[in-house]
Amino acid sequence: MATQVQFRGGTTSEHSSFTGVSREITIDTDKDTIVVHDGTTAGGFPLASEKGAAFTGNVTFGDNVKAIFGAGSDLQIYHSGSDSFIDDAGTGNLNIRGSSIVQIGKYTGEVAAQFVADGEVNLRYNNSEKLATTSTGIDVTGQ
Repeated sequence: MATQVQFRGGTTSEHSSFTGVSREITIDTDKDTIVVHDGTTAGGFPLASEKGAAFTGNVTFGDNVKAIFGAGSDLQIYHSGSDSFIDDAGTGNLNIRGSSIVQIGKYTGEVAAQFVADGEVNLRYNNSEKLATTSTGIDVTGQ
């Protein structure tokens, strides 16, 4: 049976006030969710717990709001409103890994660089391969 705790009206804690607003907060420990109901909408998000959390929808961050990882805020991912950033200020390397191919390219699918596991590296100009590594050296297309 699910354990549920409900707060209605008034002040629910020293940090959350619902004075004058008809709202309900439901904490469901079986489903690891907190659901906020305001009479017209309902939304839920996973509880942070020793089990971890699982999202089934998008997580939206505003401009200059960072997703921060690491005890010292070593890795930050954010958008400034103009540019997007992945900042690694930790002591180690920033590793981007894939099981077969890692590609860097345009959001439309155009590939600029392709790194094949245990194989070649391809660099492209306007999605056209110009430089490729081989087991014996490199292949160049053009001058």
